[in-house]
Amino acid sequence: DDVDIYDAGTDSWSSTSLTVPRTLVAATAVGDLALFAGGIGATGATDVIDVFDTQTMTLGPTASLSQARFGVAATTVGNKALFAGGSISGGGGVQATVDVYDASLGAPDDPLAWSVESLSLARSDITAVTVGDLAIFAGGNGPQGVPYDRVDIYDGSTGLWSQATLSVARTLGADAAAA
Repeated sequence: DDVDIYDAGTDSWSSTSLTVPRTLVAATAVGDLALFAGGIGATGATDVIDVFDTQTMTLGPTASLSQARFGVAATTVGNKALFAGGSISGGGGVQATVDVYDASLGAPDDPLAWSVESLSLARSDITAVTVGDLAIFAGGNGPQGVPYDRVDIYDGSTGLWSQATLSVARTLGADAAAA
């Protein structure tokens, strides 16, 4: 449940604890907020989203994913934080769910700031990156751990989804965006 925090302004470190100890947590930042979503703890997958406010340096009210899951991919495009795919514990399989938090619509604990989208294929262990206005979700594991070559692309400026194909099916890859 430990989170180490680096403050570039003061060149110093501090720490805090998530409300639910867990691994395989998805994290992304939108505005002044860092969001830590899902994961798997002692009792299985969780839907908890811990919210850390970088202005007050405090862990604030929590929010919830639409369903408890781990192995979720997270990235931010504009004012929107996206949490895609993942697995449900207890043999529930992989998911296509994408929870979208739109910071321009309210605080993370405001249900009206959230919506649910869907990937073109259910999968977990997806790689996520943002390039310009595009949130890109690549590869991942499908049912029975079969790697996929699918890429789902969310255009933050239009709200539309498109698909592409990787040169090779893969899971737990690495992404980078360059200017």
